[in-house]
Amino acid sequence: MNPDILIATNGFKGTWPSIQYGTWLAATLNSKVSLLGVTEHLSPAAIDDHHPLEDVFARALELFQQNEVEYSLEVRNGNAEEVIPRKAREGDFISVLGPLGRPPIRHWLVRRSIRHFMEEIIGPIIYVPESRLPFRKLLICIGGLGFEVTAEHIAMQAARKDRATITLLHVVPPVDLDYPTARAEREGWQHQTRRV
Repeated sequence: MNPDILIATNGFKGTWPSIQYGTWLAATLNSKVSLLGVTEHLSPAAIDDHHPLEDVFARALELFQQNEVEYSLEVRNGNAEEVIPRKAREGDFISVLGPLGRPPIRHWLVRRSIRHFMEEIIGPIIYVPESRLPFRKLLICIGGLGFEVTAEHIAMQAARKDRATITLLHVVPPVDLDYPTARAEREGWQHQTRRV
């Protein structure tokens, strides 16, 4: 069984490519989409005002129906950096995320939101800063976190549809060469003699 696709938006127009890509992925994998709308900084006085999530949800519903994707919609209040990881922990999801429209000063002071999501979300994350469908190349980064087989399986299914090429990049931490021969070499490097 394929995991569901979690797509998150705070109404920022830069999240639209992640909605497009998540919908395409759900149709390709025959998965269900959970669209999470995050309402940040909701003022009680603005309760009747038009919220950007309304436009994004209306476009997303149209896209889901065109692609015949099963979906669920949810809106939660709070900070996206807290709400999205909490939702991602509630199920077996592939999280499809895009930029949230944070100002550059916040990137400099706090760092980008995606870095926080990478630390907090346990599960595959697809970051979509812009939409490029159909794709021709896939880069799958794996690093021993336990998602290698799932990532490869999903990549194979997605690549098959568009005949894309796949590159697997395995990230390995530096190796500590702390064994007796290496230790002896490190400690006595000034007194080594050359043997011919």
